[in-house]
Amino acid sequence: MYARVTTIEFSPEQPDEAAMIFDSVRPTLEELQGFKGLVMLSGVDSRSLVALTLWETAADLEAASPVLETVKEAHTHDPPQDHVIVMRSGRMRWTVEDQSLEAGPGDVIVTPAGTPHSYEVLGDEPARVVCVDSPPTAKPS
Repeated sequence: MYARVTTIEFSPEQPDEAAMIFDSVRPTLEELQGFKGLVMLSGVDSRSLVALTLWETAADLEAASPVLETVKEAHTHDPPQDHVIVMRSGRMRWTVEDQSLEAGPGDVIVTPAGTPHSYEVLGDEPARVVCVDSPPTAKPS
């Protein structure tokens, strides 16, 4: 069994934000090969959430964090899906609608369904992310 730990900081004005994100992506995680479980931990007064995902093999864990290409032009998902990205390594510039931000390991980017977004890898280090779409896309039969 292999585990990935992700810590998410969130706004004190929206204490349920991080838990809502992970609850919305749980169905997609359950579709991934080798996924065994998700545990979320947070203190009552905490501004962070720790998520622990469990995987059957190291290969399953790595497959859930693809290396991204250098640049992806603005696009939307068809069919529309909420798009949640957790940065694992590297640095990237994400643009969601007209807002740009630089992101690094541990940062979470949420793109609501139907919202145009793009990214650019910054620097020489490859960028790895956990990318989850909700609702999940049907698998080809």
